[in-house]
This record gives sequence, C-alpha cells and structure tokens, in this order.
Amino acid sequence: MARLISCSVCMRVHSKDYICDAKKKRRLDNNKDRVDSGIYGGNKWRVTRERVLEDCNHICLYTLYKEGKIVKANDVHHIVEILEDETLAYEEDNLIGLSKDKHKLIHELYKDNKKLVQDELKEMKRMWENRIGIPPGVNRV
Repeated sequence: MARLISCSVCMRVHSKDYICDAKKKRRLDNNKDRVDSGIYGGNKWRVTRERVLEDCNHICLYTLYKEGKIVKANDVHHIVEILEDETLAYEEDNLIGLSKDKHKLIHELYKDNKKLVQDELKEMKRMWENRIGIPPGVNRV
C-alpha cells in the first residue's frame, strides 16, 4: 500500500507518489520564467535527448571513464548550461548521457570548478565519439 501524506499545497491527504493539480500548477508557475523552461517540454528536446542517449548506448560516460563501470544513462546533461548559452540547447556536442546520480554530482562539482568539470566532460565525450569506447577491464553494474 502506498504511503499517505498530508499535502502542504492542496491540504488533502493522498498517496506520497501522487502529484495533485495544485502542486503541478505551483511547479509550473515557479518554473515558467526560467529561460530553459520552454526547451524541456518540446518534441525537439525529446528527439535530441533520445539521440544523445542512443549515441552513448545508454551508458553513463562519467561513470565509465571515472570509475571504470558501466551504468545506465537516463539523463542528458548540458555541458555548457542553457542559462549560460541558450544557443547550445540542442547541440549534441554540448550534451552527454549521465545517470541520475552522476547528473546531480556534476551540478555539485560545477559549484567548485565548473570549467574543469566541463573540460573533463568534453574529453569524455570526445573519447567516446572517437570510438575509444569502453576501456578494457570495465565492470558492468
């Protein structure tokens, strides 16, 4: 049975996994002024995202090259963020497949030394595209 919560937005009790209409509206209102809000919902982004994931065989390149493990990529990350340069939003050279955990980690690492992390991600992408691919001795997770 799903866990029940008291929703702080609609003030009703519902399943923890359920997102009520009031919460959806609040999230939309909070995000509609962002420069990147119109990008993620569109078909062009869905097609680009899927192409990037297919190009890396749905492998998280960060985990592959940093840890020597194969982990499924289910997120696509903008190396140069949209808020920095909106023109790179759909540029596949600026996109890299990552796992959800590594995507969060990358954003944390950006706080310390964004340029260094961006350069590392670009190098990982270059190595993959030059068909260096999966290094010998890599463990599948």
